[in-house]
Amino acid sequence: MPEPIHIAAIDAGSNAVRLSVARAHSALDIEPLQSERYPLRLGESVFLRQHFSKDVFKKAAKAFRHFHDIMDEFGVARYRAVATSATREAENRDAFVRAIKRKSGVLLEVISAAAGRPCWRPWGLKPLRAVLSIWAAEAWRSASSEITTWNKALSCRWARFGS
Repeated sequence: MPEPIHIAAIDAGSNAVRLSVARAHSALDIEPLQSERYPLRLGESVFLRQHFSKDVFKKAAKAFRHFHDIMDEFGVARYRAVATSATREAENRDAFVRAIKRKSGVLLEVISAAAGRPCWRPWGLKPLRAVLSIWAAEAWRSASSEITTWNKALSCRWARFGS
């Protein structure tokens, strides 16, 4: 059996940005290590003015830098950072994603509503826990054809930490 892998998931939602870090011992054995929540109200400015304010840019950069530091402390090898409806609807979403990458090193992926659902709903899991489960399955996909099939059906993408 391979050595455990440290993985992380970041969910940039409308009301908060969340981080979950876990140690994956296998595709099905995932040990949660740390969870963080930063109450960044992305939706507040977007749903009223259709764009992120300078203040949101500043607070988001701070939150994502903090999350990057935590992932670094745990030696995270792979992560996935996704943004949902507020970022998707923001007119300045591309500038926001670039700013997060430049200021924190975190690659943020804006996903569609449909893309987010298949990654967790069928299993009745909480989104971040499910994202970690999916990465663990991908990491060990060669061990089981069932896991490979499951992973292909979900088609979630992951970034290497430090890239």
